[in-house]
Amino acid sequence: MIRAVVFDVGECLVDETREYGTWADWLGVPRHTFSAVFGAVIAKG
Repeated sequence: MIRAVVFDVGECLVDETREYGTWADWLGVPRHTFSAVFGAVIAKG
C-alpha cells in the first residue's frame, strides 16, 4: 500500500534557471560560473 508520494520540486517539476540567473546577476558573476560553483558546493555537501 502506498502511503505517501513525495516530489522533489527543484529542477524536476520547476526550472530554476531564471532564479539562479537572477542571483548570479545580483552577485555580479557570470551565470555559468555561478551555476558551476553552486553545483560543486551541492555535490560536496
